[in-house]
Amino acid sequence: MNKLMAPLMLTTLTVALSSCSSDPKTPVAPPVQVTGTVKSGSGEGKISLAGTGTTVLASAPVAADGSFTLNLPDAGALAGQLVSASTIMANVGCVGNLISSNAAAKGFGFAALNAVRSGASQQVYAASAQGNVASVSSEMNMDLWVYVDQATNLSGSVDCTKLANSPQVSAISAKFQNPQTPVVSLNAGWNVVHFKGTSGITGPYDIKGAIFNPSASSKPASSWLTIDDAIKNLSIRL
Repeated sequence: MNKLMAPLMLTTLTVALSSCSSDPKTPVAPPVQVTGTVKSGSGEGKISLAGTGTTVLASAPVAADGSFTLNLPDAGALAGQLVSASTIMANVGCVGNLISSNAAAKGFGFAALNAVRSGASQQVYAASAQGNVASVSSEMNMDLWVYVDQATNLSGSVDCTKLANSPQVSAISAKFQNPQTPVVSLNAGWNVVHFKGTSGITGPYDIKGAIFNPSASSKPASSWLTIDDAIKNLSIRL
């Protein structure tokens, strides 16, 4: 059972984005930093956000206890990285064209940061996993960061096999859907959206869930883990 969450975070993430004709919601203050703790590895190091090719969009030191504060790149730094909102999920590791309510909107997104500690480089995610033997179910949560230069809503579906790759998962699917409304709005600037999915506790795993706007009072996950360490944490919780 300790093999469960690597697939959960890794393979076929088929994201279905619910459409809505309403205007994007009134924006809240956009995030300008990612603050957290790298739980994987040890020692001081560096954490960075990769752009296309060999471009490094932002970097910050990692303290001995794993803590870091990474300033998100501004509009100027992202100018050469933006793609149409209809293909924005490709930056996260997904393929497929979406429908944007604002055809002029462009953006950039990410799920992973590159962490180097004690000379070892690894990709880490703002994710958590837990299982419940009594209900024969498991749950995966992960935060995604998305920047758009103009407010928009998205609809459609994408395949996120490239986000990660594991034969133990048959699919991960999600609707872009908030609890009260069938729409996820992206405001101009940086946005945090949240993925929550559930499955059984035996593979191959078919994970179904939702990607939604977190509440205004919620904060992104502070722990950043490799997939292997997420598996270890799951086995402890089970």
